[in-house]
Amino acid sequence: MKIKDRLHRAFSLVVLSVLSATGIVILTLTRSSAESALDKELSQTSFLIYKIVQNVFDLNEKMLLGNLKLLESNIRTVGLDESVMIHSDAEHYITRLTDYVEVPALTINDRVAFGDNDLVDTVAGISGGNVSVLQLFPQGLLQIATNIRRPDGRRATQLYYPNDDKITMAIRAGQTYIGKAFEMNEWHIVAYRPVFYDGKPIGAIHAGIKPDIDDLRKHILDIRIGRTGCPYIVDTEGILVISAHDENENVYHLPYIKKMVDSRSDGMVSYRDGARWPDSGDETIAYYRYLPAMEWIVVTGSLKREFYSDQEIITWIIVLSMIIAFGAAVLVSLQVSDNLTKSIQFLTDSMNAVKDLRFDFGDFAAVERIKRRLKESSAAEDEIVVMTEAYYKMLDELEGAQRQIISKHRRFRQIEIAKKVGSMLSDDFETLQGYEVAARVAPSDEAAGQYFDRTAGPYGQSWYLIGEAASRSAAAGLIMMMAQSAISSITRSIPDASGVEIAEMMNRFLIDGLRVRADLEAIRSVSIVVTRPDGTFEYAGMDDHVLVYRGAEGRCFEVATEPAGMPGKGGSPGVRVLGLGMEPSDLLVCGYAVDRRRPGDAAGRAWMAELVEEFAAERLEDIATKTHAAMNGDRGAGLASSTAVFIRKH
Repeated sequence: MKIKDRLHRAFSLVVLSVLSATGIVILTLTRSSAESALDKELSQTSFLIYKIVQNVFDLNEKMLLGNLKLLESNIRTVGLDESVMIHSDAEHYITRLTDYVEVPALTINDRVAFGDNDLVDTVAGISGGNVSVLQLFPQGLLQIATNIRRPDGRRATQLYYPNDDKITMAIRAGQTYIGKAFEMNEWHIVAYRPVFYDGKPIGAIHAGIKPDIDDLRKHILDIRIGRTGCPYIVDTEGILVISAHDENENVYHLPYIKKMVDSRSDGMVSYRDGARWPDSGDETIAYYRYLPAMEWIVVTGSLKREFYSDQEIITWIIVLSMIIAFGAAVLVSLQVSDNLTKSIQFLTDSMNAVKDLRFDFGDFAAVERIKRRLKESSAAEDEIVVMTEAYYKMLDELEGAQRQIISKHRRFRQIEIAKKVGSMLSDDFETLQGYEVAARVAPSDEAAGQYFDRTAGPYGQSWYLIGEAASRSAAAGLIMMMAQSAISSITRSIPDASGVEIAEMMNRFLIDGLRVRADLEAIRSVSIVVTRPDGTFEYAGMDDHVLVYRGAEGRCFEVATEPAGMPGKGGSPGVRVLGLGMEPSDLLVCGYAVDRRRPGDAAGRAWMAELVEEFAAERLEDIATKTHAAMNGDRGAGLASSTAVFIRKH
């Protein structure tokens, strides 16, 4: 995936996340606000209706207490006349079932109260409302005098409240009861106060007022919650007392009505029901309050969606705003990503162009063309351009490094050729003319090193050539081959030439002919060892350290040398050893290394003598191998070169 697409996708994702989070927060806040508004309105409306009903009840309660006080003021005496027994039927006020009653007569103002309606009519005429006198009997509380009339016009006497009725229980407990009662199929607010004889309750006086339900209904149903919500009142039996629909219907079977009735407390319910509201199936939120005195439950509710309609509008506005904002963000992200990736694209194109370059074929000039094209394509001075310049600086360094690698590769090829040539010229010698010869050359990673050659003469003598390389290239190996060819020609042309003469001619050829005239320093010097059948040898060369091991004595001696007058290293004269004889088992050592670790033993003669004496009893090949290993091992780590020639007389 391209950086441009990644930037575009990342920017869009960030914007979408921010917009989504913002939308969620706004929706959550608006929903919370709507819920808070709904709760507040329902709670306030519920409390308002509750107070309306409570005020109606309080007003009626004061009127009832006034009526009771008026009734009491007309009662002077209360008693029971055991001599007069009342025989009557008693009708249950709800079930209408009858029981037979036989009780002593209750007297008020020395008159039998049963059927005497003068008192109640007098008080009712003054106060209005219902007035009654009741007497306790074993089955309950019997109404013996009243101004309440049945539907057929007869007085509603001989009705009784059973013992389990709350009115009867309050009177038997000697307490006043104020509440509601169902009198002749109508709800009344009633007050019952006990009358006592000998300190015991024997009956009660009653005052009742029919509340103005119509006026209360009008006030309550005029209240609207939302657009369609109406409050209603249900009693503890589940009967709708005041409602816009199905009034006086028992709805206790509805789960939410049952919950409110059974709780007899304040609370909140949520339900779906079309009986109360026009939109069937919509969720309704309702608050309810319990009025114990009336045993009514005041309910205020509303369709939930009516309070969330504004939120739905806000939701659509937010959604549309998010879509518009996201579209704008996408366009902005495209523009921004294009601007950000333009320089990156230039850099990428340049890298792809550089990738196809062949440095090993000299394609370096194309780098400058690419850099120039990039600068012409982008004039912005941003971090990408700075990075591009840094990249091309690195590319320039890479170009230089590649050139060095190519040069070193060519140099390495020359060294490999020189190594091969050196190994061709440095083979071990076999036994020749009564002498056993061994030589060791330290391998070099960068040069052909030292080399050896031998040539047999016509008179039993042998010539041994020791060449020392000064430069480290293939030219050194080629010049070694030239030196080998030259000494072979000299010894064949002048078979009786001395070693000094041969060494002088070879060194003049190498030093004057190549180093001075041709400006080549591939070969520093050449040394010659000549052995003869009579056991004498001659050494001529640039090294002034020659050792002889005397087998008979078992120790090494340093051989004295004298100047030879021929050009040497740095123009110094060479040395020669003439006419030194060798006995069988004697050993000649020459051409060995300089030990730079021993300032007092610059040529390392004492150390080489120790090595030769240590290994002298072994085969010549073993002597050469072990001394070579010692010189090139840890013991010889400071040597300038590691070359030695061993010649043993049979």
